[in-house]
Amino acid sequence: MKQTRRSRMLCAAAAALVLAAGCSSRPATEEPVDAGGSGVPLFVPAGAGSDEQIDLVTWGILGGVPSVDPARSTAVSALAVIATILEPLVKVNGRGELEPSLAESYEQVDPTTIDITIRGDVTFWDGSPLTAEDAAYSIERMAGPGSVNAGLFGAFESAEVTGDRTLRITLKEPSRDFLYVLCRAVVVQKAFTEAAGEGFGSSAGGVMGTGAYRLDSYSPETGATLVRYDGYWGEAPSAETFEIKVFNDAQALRLALQTGEIDGANMPPLTIPPAEADSWAGPDVTVAFSQGTGTWYLAMDTQQPPFDDLHVRRALASIVDREGIIQVTDGEYGDPMTALTLPPLWTGFVDDPAEIDAILAGLSPLPPYDLDAAAEELAQSAYPDGFSTTVVVPHEANPNMTTVMEVISEAGREVGIDIEVKRVSLAEWSATGTPGQNPPLSLSGQSPTAATPLGSVLQLLRPSPSRWTNYNTPSIDEAIDRYQVAESNDEIIAAAEDVLNELNEQLPLIPIKVNHIGFAYRNEFVVAEDVGQWTIPGSNNWAAAIKPAAG
Repeated sequence: MKQTRRSRMLCAAAAALVLAAGCSSRPATEEPVDAGGSGVPLFVPAGAGSDEQIDLVTWGILGGVPSVDPARSTAVSALAVIATILEPLVKVNGRGELEPSLAESYEQVDPTTIDITIRGDVTFWDGSPLTAEDAAYSIERMAGPGSVNAGLFGAFESAEVTGDRTLRITLKEPSRDFLYVLCRAVVVQKAFTEAAGEGFGSSAGGVMGTGAYRLDSYSPETGATLVRYDGYWGEAPSAETFEIKVFNDAQALRLALQTGEIDGANMPPLTIPPAEADSWAGPDVTVAFSQGTGTWYLAMDTQQPPFDDLHVRRALASIVDREGIIQVTDGEYGDPMTALTLPPLWTGFVDDPAEIDAILAGLSPLPPYDLDAAAEELAQSAYPDGFSTTVVVPHEANPNMTTVMEVISEAGREVGIDIEVKRVSLAEWSATGTPGQNPPLSLSGQSPTAATPLGSVLQLLRPSPSRWTNYNTPSIDEAIDRYQVAESNDEIIAAAEDVLNELNEQLPLIPIKVNHIGFAYRNEFVVAEDVGQWTIPGSNNWAAAIKPAAG
């Protein structure tokens, strides 16, 4: 019976998402790091670029750029532009490793104190020197009440200038992930930002930063034109001008790449459609994939009926056909999730990939896809005759979300769970997660805030705009507290296991899948640095790494 139901659901979903056929585009890698056995490298190694200077590179991205103000931007398409012009004190490279950027050095003095010394050779585009006051102002602004990213900075207390080039960050509580969060606090010039007022980050107001490219012009609908900054403190980029062109349709982006209208498409975690990867590759185009760390999950408000009933949550978990969903959305570039963590987040704490696999395999198991078990759980709940609910999805912005929910909805109808999949605009969907207005059930994706075992989940449990589940217990709070202050890797791993085990047993969140992330570029170019999930969120100046291919 299960096989018949699954076949019917997959056929329905496949009608909405046609899988492409062709030659495999999976890249070879000099460093086949494969935590988790996915067959996809953890990162794409840097290509060999030449020192040739060129006039122009044009790169396409999916999605508009409503603002280049880092305190008002959460869309990855906007961050793709921000990361090319504004720099943080500390960045995360393509491998997920912390590195100094505008900071000359940084030191974790104690669990709640970080001392930072900024570089002495950095200037803004107007020639004025970077100061510790600019850096402290930028952090406070990103963490402040007017910032859409304030929820990421929940542990932040203050940034105090202690010298011309030094500042001290004080946290409210220990946070293992804060240095990774700090990479989101890209530095802007205080004087320019205050003078621009509400216009800062708009197409008229602009920004003032320190990046290798300065912002020449931009339009939310069409993209940005960047010009090389000759006073840059680091290595100068190859192209005099770098254009980022906005596309709203993946197929239009693919055709522009294949015809040579643009030189490259997307950059992790922006991805070309994984299930269509083969149709993007060609004699003039390289497609490269690295492991993704963005998690897809169902979130339930555990304080609202019917999701305050564990049997209901277990029934819902039992109708999630992970393998079937991946087949129609990601093809070979997706993997099912068994917990709200992923192997790449453990590599800094466990050396052996086999040991990482063993840790994850030893967690409390999620309910498997089993419609009979779902019906049995529902019969034991307060809703034995079933229930109805609605999930909103931003269909135009992310049609894969619609596909995922339609597969789940079709399965639910078999056992009495009626899920209406309502298509809305991106703006309407974003508004559903405002504090105090949590939807009873939602589908979402979450990129990790840090390359740490709980980097994908802490922001979903601590008070923040991302905590849609309203789930907190003394046991999980105690385990998180132990995790934050643990000094040894063994202690960190043990605390993380306790958190993940409780989540898998109580199911406020139901992990679904991870899709791997791909970008594409014409063969006359290379990306001369490692590329992975953290390339944009880690505030890497990825545009400066686009170089003519050697030879």
